[in-house]
Amino acid sequence: HPDDRPRVQAELARFTACQVESLELEFRWLTRCGDWIWVLVRARAAERDAAGRPLRVLGTTVDVTALKKMAEFLAETQAAAHVGGWELNLRTQALS
Repeated sequence: HPDDRPRVQAELARFTACQVESLELEFRWLTRCGDWIWVLVRARAAERDAAGRPLRVLGTTVDVTALKKMAEFLAETQAAAHVGGWELNLRTQALS
């Protein structure tokens, strides 16, 4: 997606420049059908050259569109109902 491209390219550049060991990115991907889906890409260099640049990369790409839609729906529902999540620390009894 055009809005995601700068961030994705920057992270790929960091990965190929050996600034990070692995990659984990969520971004929108254009399918062959012309639909935009959300994907989660995780990758790591399986082999690097003498300068540390990746020669062989292993990774996965997972469609997380349903997860993103569910999170968006939950946020909208909570906002409409004027409710939210909270957490109670059992040790300190602090509510956040």
